[in-house]
Amino acid sequence: MVFRGSPTGPTSTGRQYWYQSGAGVAGDSETGDRFGYTLSAWNFGNGAHPDLAIGVPFEDVSGRAEAGAVNVLYGSALGLTTAGNQLWHQGSPDIGGDPEAWDRFGLSLY
Repeated sequence: MVFRGSPTGPTSTGRQYWYQSGAGVAGDSETGDRFGYTLSAWNFGNGAHPDLAIGVPFEDVSGRAEAGAVNVLYGSALGLTTAGNQLWHQGSPDIGGDPEAWDRFGLSLY
């Protein structure tokens, strides 16, 4: 669940609920993936609004158990959006290495 900020603090108005296999979210949900195990809110440069990196450290990748992944949802004036969201793991373009079992890529985010 993502809550937006307001002048008086977090508010439930406009809250968003994200999950793997949800409409437009990259990746497939599997038992034990732990989508959201780690989070990093930052402007990753895809626009003027904050984005959210979501760790999925127990995601199976290319048949390799718990290789791990990170899903990035980009921000908009209305909050996070699935438009252009990305699923990153070892073996993705510009990410070094190949996915290996038990790597748990995404176990820690900054």
